[in-house]
Amino acid sequence: MNARVVKGLLVLAVFLGLLGPNQAWAANYPAPIKYKQTMVRVLTESQVSDWLPTFGGRSVWEMAVSANGAKIGFTVKLDSYSSMHLYLANADGTGLTDVTGSLPVGVVGGTSLQMNDTGTRLFFRDYPTGDIYYLDTASPNNSHVALLGAAWVDARKAFTLDTAGNTLYLKHQVAVSGVWRVGLYSCPVGGTPAIVFNIDQITPKGEWTLRYLGSGKGGPLFFTFDQDFNNHLGIDDFFMYKTGASPTKLPAETHPYIWAEQNLTQTIVSADGGKILYAYKEGLYTPNQLHLVDAATGAKKFILQSGDLSSFSWPTLTPDGSLARISTTGFKASRIDLNTLAPRDTASYWFFEYGAFSSAGLSDITLDNRSYFLASKKAANNAAIHRIDMAPTDFSQAPNITNIAFNATHLPFDNTKFITVTAQLSDAKGLGNIEWVRILPLWDGLEGPAGVIYMPLSFGSERLFDDGTHGDLVKGDGIYTNNTITVQKLSEFYTRNRLPKKVGLRLIAKNQDSHYTIADTEFLVGNPGGLSTPATLLLLDN
Repeated sequence: MNARVVKGLLVLAVFLGLLGPNQAWAANYPAPIKYKQTMVRVLTESQVSDWLPTFGGRSVWEMAVSANGAKIGFTVKLDSYSSMHLYLANADGTGLTDVTGSLPVGVVGGTSLQMNDTGTRLFFRDYPTGDIYYLDTASPNNSHVALLGAAWVDARKAFTLDTAGNTLYLKHQVAVSGVWRVGLYSCPVGGTPAIVFNIDQITPKGEWTLRYLGSGKGGPLFFTFDQDFNNHLGIDDFFMYKTGASPTKLPAETHPYIWAEQNLTQTIVSADGGKILYAYKEGLYTPNQLHLVDAATGAKKFILQSGDLSSFSWPTLTPDGSLARISTTGFKASRIDLNTLAPRDTASYWFFEYGAFSSAGLSDITLDNRSYFLASKKAANNAAIHRIDMAPTDFSQAPNITNIAFNATHLPFDNTKFITVTAQLSDAKGLGNIEWVRILPLWDGLEGPAGVIYMPLSFGSERLFDDGTHGDLVKGDGIYTNNTITVQKLSEFYTRNRLPKKVGLRLIAKNQDSHYTIADTEFLVGNPGGLSTPATLLLLDN
């Protein structure tokens, strides 16, 4: 026998031996959990509804998280009215405080919420006046002026902050020698704005086309501008720039649409200003391109393509520039590793609370690359905030999926053959607290990629407590079983991917407290002739 196969069989035998005293499924073939995630509900709208009428809907409207993941700020708004309140809370939902009474007279709620890295300051903007204020989160008894009368602020990105929250960066205009100049400014909190980029450094024409994209924690600032607005013959030709001794085109190319009017509520620039997300397209009906750009060289790295610019929703880049999160057609708040470009959906079809949230319903990703917050709305009077942990170690609230196994080494390419998957689950409140377990196929880490009609695997019912022949969770031992997994024989997946091929499988568990866990694994689909032994599987997998 081939040495590689012998070694693989030994490793498999050892792994099976590590399953411990629970031997209910020890005869199965264990599958590695490639990715695990929790979604814990930290707040519900009912906790802040004392000022709200009993009729109509309301939503968590905007949300911000500190980079250290300690604090969140958010607004709750009536769906049919402008009335809203502003709140502060610890990341676990404790310390909930309505700070609406601390706002300046005439300011209701506030927009463009942002926090400094340590969560000691929450910034917000009064949209009608342009005034920007902040609250000290340790004692939010009154508001403090950051900048009054911020004029010409870009609706896509109103302002950004340095690490400590001592300096604002924004598009603004100031009267210099009696002449109003539009440009990009830095402003010490409570101080006087200083111009960083003057529109006349490029051209005095078409100054309204200046669009702010954001900044690192201390610069440079990034923006787009149509340099030849009066001579484009009806076609907008935008460049992306970064500020410096003189504005630098980054990269040196023009497009009719660069981020267009895309909402950039979240951060698309790394904390050191060295990397920025870059979206462009050549026309209304051309594919939209998303790239990562190196701010020092202008080099760009392709990330993904989409058919519609407006389908890019809530893009964000982690502070270290290693991960991006993007929602678009077929991507459910997908985390993309920018080294490997491997995507992974961090939202799910089975997260019922994932539905209808506002344009600011996702926060930035925290400094440790692990967490973000999701504001959601399941029903008219049932808004909530969940914390997504993409590398969980704490399962004191969410159920845990500890092991996954199959009763075969592979799934034959034959949609008449079924296999069984089993999973071991636990819950800190006991197995009776687990409400359900469901299952989904994955294609390259995505639950339902755009344009894919048939997914690689097929299941019977994913629901629990039916006749037991499809999916079942025995409350006494915490073992979930689904024995109706088969291959979609005519799936587009197999026409594009040569066999044998690993496919993805996602298990989603929810408990009675509306906390979720997902666990992703892989399974091998064999050639039409089939794979008959573990040795064959391991040889092909080596």
